[in-house]
Amino acid sequence: MSRIVFSSTEKSAGKTTVIIGIWASAEKKFGYMKPLGDRLVYQRKRLWDYDAHLLCKIFNIPDEPDTMSIGFEHVKLRYMYNAETTARRVQEIALKIERERGDVFVETGKDLAFGSSVHMDAVSVAKYINGKMVVVVRGDTDTVLDSLVFIKKYLRLEGVKLAGVVVNGVKNTGEFVDTSQKVLEETGIPVLGVLPHVESLSETSVRYLADRLFAKVLCGENALDKPVKRYLIGAMSASSVYQHPLIKEKYNMLITSGDRTDMIIAGIENNASCILLTNNILPPSNIISQASVADIPLLLVPWDTYTVAVKIDNMEPLLTINEKSKIDLIKEICSKHLKISEILS
Repeated sequence: MSRIVFSSTEKSAGKTTVIIGIWASAEKKFGYMKPLGDRLVYQRKRLWDYDAHLLCKIFNIPDEPDTMSIGFEHVKLRYMYNAETTARRVQEIALKIERERGDVFVETGKDLAFGSSVHMDAVSVAKYINGKMVVVVRGDTDTVLDSLVFIKKYLRLEGVKLAGVVVNGVKNTGEFVDTSQKVLEETGIPVLGVLPHVESLSETSVRYLADRLFAKVLCGENALDKPVKRYLIGAMSASSVYQHPLIKEKYNMLITSGDRTDMIIAGIENNASCILLTNNILPPSNIISQASVADIPLLLVPWDTYTVAVKIDNMEPLLTINEKSKIDLIKEICSKHLKISEILS
């Protein structure tokens, strides 16, 4: 049986995406665990890690959250476990999953160092379960090469097999390989794949924004899976918004106060992906009716426009179970660009 530990050099490098791509491409049963959760969500009246919950839904895993993660908060974990009991608990979970499902994918926290103070960093976890480690790196060419050289020079991996690295989000994969091949080889670290940057994978949906903002959906429930590429703050005059170059582009979200009926109408007439209404102000019923007929979601939130914009800027665009086209695209990209048999061997 294989126990493969996926880590990364930085947050949001694409560990979950790589796991989904390998899993979907291999078309076999795997187990999954994420010992230290770092994306806490509340689902099915239980606390879950977001990534664990997502993979359970995609691949129909019947596991419960306490069989996939030990905990979420460092302060609680320091109180509950020491190095020895942490190692034992990780081993117990991995063994249970392995007995039930075979090969196990283990996803660590947001980067290589995350969890070190509670004995659950990537290297420690790999040692506990005698697993091989795959590191996902992301960024421009220089950043990627710096990460690989740093891993080679300074990361102490005694007792851990580093299977290799996956380079993710490269805008020109051919040029990257051509210009970086020599330096890559000099590190001595196997490159298990170079995945291209695909803009659509970093886009989010109206449904995701509504869920993360706890927004009330006034209408347009059937159009919540529309993508959102950018947002426009409707704080200008109505005549100005019609002249704004972004208003006519596809997949815009318009953010405006609920009493700005002129802005809401402009968003409807220009087929916005959705209109986010701030300050908990309901627009007139005839405006809601117009948006409903046009199948444009109206989302209502209690905050002012600036606060909402900051929340959206700080929001990480995560994959959701409803985005089947993205999941299919991830499978296609990974099957084409990853050395999947080498990773799983």
